[in-house]
Amino acid sequence: VDKGIRKVKELIESLDCQKDGAINRTFCSVSAHFKDVFKELVPSGAGELIMKTSLDEDEDLDEELDEEIIRRKQNPSVSK
Repeated sequence: VDKGIRKVKELIESLDCQKDGAINRTFCSVSAHFKDVFKELVPSGAGELIMKTSLDEDEDLDEELDEEIIRRKQNPSVSK
């Protein structure tokens, strides 16, 4: 029984790693395409996607990222 439980836990861990890898690969691809499309729509600007993860739960990281997002909204990098 203990061996079966251990195997199930190992499988879950393996599947979680595969899931995380797939999410990261997908995000990187979408992010690259987003930058390209944004540049085409706004030639003098720049766009960027930001993904927050459970690793960002630290209050300082969340605060820092939120401040960066607010700064970018207030001062977008689009020039004429």
